[in-house]
Amino acid sequence: MNYKELAKDILQLHTPDPQVILKLAREQQETLKKFDESFKDGVEVLAKAHAQLIAAQESEAVWKTIADKADQRRLEAESRLAEAEDLIKRGHDGWQKAQAEVERLRAQLTFGLTPDKTNH
Repeated sequence: MNYKELAKDILQLHTPDPQVILKLAREQQETLKKFDESFKDGVEVLAKAHAQLIAAQESEAVWKTIADKADQRRLEAESRLAEAEDLIKRGHDGWQKAQAEVERLRAQLTFGLTPDKTNH
C-alpha cells in the first residue's frame, strides 16, 4: 500500500457520511426553528407585559389625580366648616349679648325707668 492509498483510507475513516451531516444539519435547523418560535413568543409576551405596564402607569396617574382632587376638596370643605363654625360662634355670642341687653332693658322697665334713662 502506498501513501496515497493510505491517505485515502484515513480520509474515508475520518470523513463522516454525507447522510449523517445532512441529518445533523436538519436537526440543527429544526432546533433553530423552535428557538426562533420561542423567541417570537417571548417578544410577544414582553410586548403585552409592556403594554400592561403602561396601562397600569396611566391608571395610577389617573387615580393619583383623582386622589389629589379629593384631598383638595376635603381641605376646602374643612376650611368652609371652620368658617361656618366661626360664624355660628359669632352668631351665638351676638345672640347672648342681645339676650343680655333684652334682660337689662326688661329690668329697667320693671323698675319704671326708660331704656335711655339709666340710674347712675
